[in-house]
Amino acid sequence: MHDRGLNGDLRRMLLVVVVYFAAASVFVWFFRDNPAALLGSILQDLPHSFALFMQIGWWVPLTLLPVMILAPWRKILYRIPAAMVMILLCTAFFLIFTMIKNSMTFAIPFWADPILAKIDQGLHGGTDPIILAHSFAMPVPTGLLEPIYSSSWLAPAMYLPALSALFDSSAARRRRFTILYVLAWVVLGNALALAFMSAGPIYYDRVLGAPRFDYIAQLLRLAGLEGTNLTGLQDWLWRAYQSRGHVAGAGISAFPSVHVAMATVLALYLFELDRRLWPLSLLFVALYQFLSVYLAWHYAIDGYFSILVILPAWAFLRARAPNHQATG
Repeated sequence: MHDRGLNGDLRRMLLVVVVYFAAASVFVWFFRDNPAALLGSILQDLPHSFALFMQIGWWVPLTLLPVMILAPWRKILYRIPAAMVMILLCTAFFLIFTMIKNSMTFAIPFWADPILAKIDQGLHGGTDPIILAHSFAMPVPTGLLEPIYSSSWLAPAMYLPALSALFDSSAARRRRFTILYVLAWVVLGNALALAFMSAGPIYYDRVLGAPRFDYIAQLLRLAGLEGTNLTGLQDWLWRAYQSRGHVAGAGISAFPSVHVAMATVLALYLFELDRRLWPLSLLFVALYQFLSVYLAWHYAIDGYFSILVILPAWAFLRARAPNHQATG
């Protein structure tokens, strides 16, 4: 690699992964029954990182193919090794994230759902936001909603540092969005999620044993979502939670929403690349905020809070290091 900026990116991300792994190890050691086996599973999963990337992100190279054709191919070529290493680091980062997420209910049980549900009603005129969301007629087949929310989001959300290492020549922007990436996954997805343990509307009744959201099943059925990948994924996550084991990609927590947080990060990235894309960025965040509620994963406040954290953080980081100050 001939790019000192990319080498710096890799060193910083490696440091993040090492510190994150150390913190996760301590956390798991205190709160899990068998932390050694849990940590070992992380190491066993690492060789499959490229297979994981291809499984969930096969469409990313196809989508970016026009960019690769139009971009200076010589610059892209020497960035490929750095991007491949970054894929490994991002995969390790994500596996550590899921290790902590799988372990959070060992430390603190779900407790915040009644409060979040009450706040949601208060913010929306006394009506649950999911009811309001399902009052809208969908302009696309409902079968597309779950893949848009889950599969289409996952690859760029997981591998943003790798994608920026491959395509972005601005070292300042790469650093800025790596910080936002860590903020979304670690601070929102682990630290604050642990402090405000919540299962979300879809699991509210199962966790608390109260028929608060017993109408959700009917809403999903009327929307044509019963028996789809959505309900299959919901059942799979619940079984993984009940097993009390470590399942990569599993773990239940609602507040705050990492989905909406990373959707906001990605939208801001698009906006920085070309300010003319601001309508697309705004639509992207609105879509994921809406789907997080419509598909019953989240309270609306989960996404609102994530947006209100990411936006000021981005503004602060951008004010400190504008793009023109450094390129890589």
